[in-house]
Amino acid sequence: MKALKIILIILASIVVLAIIGIAFLPSERTIERSIIVKTTADKPFKLVNDLKNWTKWSPWYKMDTTQVMTFSENAEGEGAWYTWDSKNKDLNKGKLTIVKSNKPDSVIVKLEMEGWDAGEAGYTFEKVGDNETKVSQRMHLKSDGYFSRANILIMEMFMNRIFDKGLADIKTHAEAMPDEPAPLGRIENLGESEMPAMMYMAYTDTAKIAELHDFYKMAYGEIVVKSGMQNLTQAGPNLAHYHLWDPNNGIAIVQCGMQVAQEGKTDGNVEFIKVDAQKVIAADYFGPYEGLGEVHGAIYDYAMKNGIEITDQPYEIYMNDPSTVSDPNLLHTRICYPVK
Repeated sequence: MKALKIILIILASIVVLAIIGIAFLPSERTIERSIIVKTTADKPFKLVNDLKNWTKWSPWYKMDTTQVMTFSENAEGEGAWYTWDSKNKDLNKGKLTIVKSNKPDSVIVKLEMEGWDAGEAGYTFEKVGDNETKVSQRMHLKSDGYFSRANILIMEMFMNRIFDKGLADIKTHAEAMPDEPAPLGRIENLGESEMPAMMYMAYTDTAKIAELHDFYKMAYGEIVVKSGMQNLTQAGPNLAHYHLWDPNNGIAIVQCGMQVAQEGKTDGNVEFIKVDAQKVIAADYFGPYEGLGEVHGAIYDYAMKNGIEITDQPYEIYMNDPSTVSDPNLLHTRICYPVK
């Protein structure tokens, strides 16, 4: 009987100490785990910033690979989201949303899971060497009552293992990713503006896309000869107005032009063109001509996102002379799409 009394006293003491101990636990904790990835930051960033890549590394996905996942139309970057529906009672249903994306430095996601309060987790990508990135994942936990302080401690131990597992898989996949080709150039000043009025002598014909270099050389040569016969003075950079671009059949209808200061006359296959000032979506591109397709795509995307109607085929205005530019990255082309 005395032994039982001692045992009860010991157990009661343990309970009291536990209750007192909980009182001294912090009401908030930040869980943070990191790993060094031997690659540049853009690769682990892409694995996190593109939600469709989460199936490659997320421990939550690997807990139930049969879960039903639905992705937003654009699953990459700020505003992207996916929902899941799992038969696993630890996963249930939920939604994950990228609330902030700062390429290639950080991604913040909001997690909404059935039966839990919504929370946020952050991922950072810090360069620590020429080809090394410190990838960190953190989550802030906050108790909503006395006993939930103990839950935070338990959750921290559990989440540490989950974070470590996910970061290890990010490392594996990031280090196996191939290097992306370097961008051909840079785009600046993309937006709505006005293309000034122009007068130019033009040569228009159908050409093979693969042979455009030779076509331009011939066309501008013809323009220079016919313009010289009329004593016309060049008044601005050369340009090309595309009437057709058909990569499937490998052909284009191109109008090459040389701006002139005086009105000219049509002479055979070289005609005088006069264009009024008009509203355009334009962009300046600095780089080799092989990258111009990306600029055209960027202008189309801008028009679609802003509900702007393109009314004519584009003008490419070659702001400097390629024969005098030794570095292709210094070539300057202004692309203009007439709009309403």
